[in-house]
Amino acid sequence: MYGLKQAPHAWYEKIHAYLIAHGFCNTESTLYVKSEGDVLLIIVLYVEDDMLLTGPNEMHIADFKVELNSAFEMSNLGLLHHYLGIEFKQCDGGIASCQTKYIEALLCRFGLEDCKPICYTYGDMPTP
Repeated sequence: MYGLKQAPHAWYEKIHAYLIAHGFCNTESTLYVKSEGDVLLIIVLYVEDDMLLTGPNEMHIADFKVELNSAFEMSNLGLLHHYLGIEFKQCDGGIASCQTKYIEALLCRFGLEDCKPICYTYGDMPTP
C-alpha cells in the first residue's frame, strides 16, 4: 500500500482507530492526548507515517513504544533534535526550541550575517 495515493489516508485511519482504542483523545486532526491518572502521553502525527511521542514520564513513554511496536512496524529515532525546521534541545526543566538555523539562513539571504546582534527580552521590544 505504501506509495499509493490512498496510503496516507489509510494509515491515518488505522493509527487513529488504534490510538482512540488505547485511550487517546483526538483534540486536533493530528494531535492525540492520553491523560489517565498519572499517565500523560502526547502524540503528534506528521506527513504519512511520522510520529512524535512525548510525556513527562519516560517509563510511560517506553511502555507505550512497546505497545506500538507490537501493533506496527516502527523505528525509534531517539530524542527529537530537528522537526519542521525547528531545533529542539532537552533541558533539565523540559524542552527548549529555537530556529537558529532558519534565522541564520534569512540573515545570509538578505546579506545581514555580519550585523551586530542586539538582545531583547520579551516586553522590552521597541514600539514603532
